[in-house]
Amino acid sequence: MTQTRLYDLAHARTGDKGNHANISLIAYRAQDYPLLVQQVTCERVAQHFGARRPTQVRRYLLPLLGAINFVLDDVLDGGVNDSLNLDMHGKSLSFHLLEMRIDAHSAPHATTRAATRLATQWQARQHLDTLPADYRPTSRAQGYAVQALWPTIAGPIGGWKIAATSVAGQRHIGVSGPLAGPVFASRVVADGATISLDTNRMRVAECEVVFTFKRALDPRPQPWSRHDVMEEVAQVLPGIEVPDSRFLQFEHAGEAQLIADCACCNDMVLGAPLAPAGRLDALASLAVQARVSDGPLLEGVGRNALGDPVEALRWFVNEMSAVGQRIEAHHFLTTGTCVTPIPVEPGQTLKADFGWLGQMTVHFDG
Repeated sequence: MTQTRLYDLAHARTGDKGNHANISLIAYRAQDYPLLVQQVTCERVAQHFGARRPTQVRRYLLPLLGAINFVLDDVLDGGVNDSLNLDMHGKSLSFHLLEMRIDAHSAPHATTRAATRLATQWQARQHLDTLPADYRPTSRAQGYAVQALWPTIAGPIGGWKIAATSVAGQRHIGVSGPLAGPVFASRVVADGATISLDTNRMRVAECEVVFTFKRALDPRPQPWSRHDVMEEVAQVLPGIEVPDSRFLQFEHAGEAQLIADCACCNDMVLGAPLAPAGRLDALASLAVQARVSDGPLLEGVGRNALGDPVEALRWFVNEMSAVGQRIEAHHFLTTGTCVTPIPVEPGQTLKADFGWLGQMTVHFDG
């Protein structure tokens, strides 16, 4: 196996914050980025910097930049004001990282192959039976690792979603709990839009409560409380999700593949945003009504999403923190359906009434 130094594949730069070092690793060529994601892991970096004895190493993927950002805790001898080290700011640490050796000519990693296959299917609005066994994810962690590489093909993330927020929904698709996934900016539209169902096999619409964030949320070791996440909400708004899976039989794909499939992300329609105005605690009892064309009136309530949309928000932030995913300030979160998923067909119109949160209309064609 041929090995090479990171120096030959990437450049790096270090910053400091107190006693912590921040090292960015940026690939020279886009085709080398998956190799860096595969091999430059938190564990490898912690081992490489063993003499510095980091108490924690965190990794953040920035696929649109071809970059990885590492945060190494407690490696600067107390920080610039306390350290007697000649390199008080730790600037030389980036050069030390570039001395790490990796297998330069290894086969494309299973994570990369899975992400490429699924994201390409998403772009083409096509479906498949299952991922081949040699690169099929088999755990939630592997599924989230596949998700993280989608933006290199699917483009920027516009927001996030939670799937399977009810026990009935979890049983239907055979998963042990909720699933989180990104919603891509190119598939986000405003109230009143027309959504094509031409290749959509699920053909359902979901009326959901949506949040936006005041600021970017980085992973952290301590859990987020209900109060913590409520403090981070910038706006609340109604939304209608029109999901779809890349798997022909998504009910049998399993949770690892469904997470890798970005939790069946597809089209998202957003309503008009409102300031929270002290109403977040009332979302669990929010009554939602919907009607498709001249069909019957359908009813639901906010608590159908994990018992409370705010609790769904808390679950999501903790889930993303656990897998090392940063949530950007401009992202939204749609929290799961308040009304049982509504069958829709081309030529129909869905009107939804979210009470004080607002009303929405979505048209469907084929």
